[in-house]
Amino acid sequence: MRDSTGNPGLPTSCSGCGDGDLHVRRVSSAGGQGPYLLRGLGRLFHYAHFDVVVCAKCGLTHFFAEPPAREQLPHADWRRL
Repeated sequence: MRDSTGNPGLPTSCSGCGDGDLHVRRVSSAGGQGPYLLRGLGRLFHYAHFDVVVCAKCGLTHFFAEPPAREQLPHADWRRL
């Protein structure tokens, strides 16, 4: 899966309704309004980020951790399912 800019990992169609009108925005995992959601996956003085993808047709929303955060998962305090 790639987004419109060619970045890997983001969907090109909605998994809920199949529509292709998706919109993406990168946000901090420590948004200031809620908990730090990717604890242990950032760097010193840098919180990890999400790419938030929203379907304009049905509103389904997905959060994707940025690649540098995902690379830290094997060494962080996260439990594999």
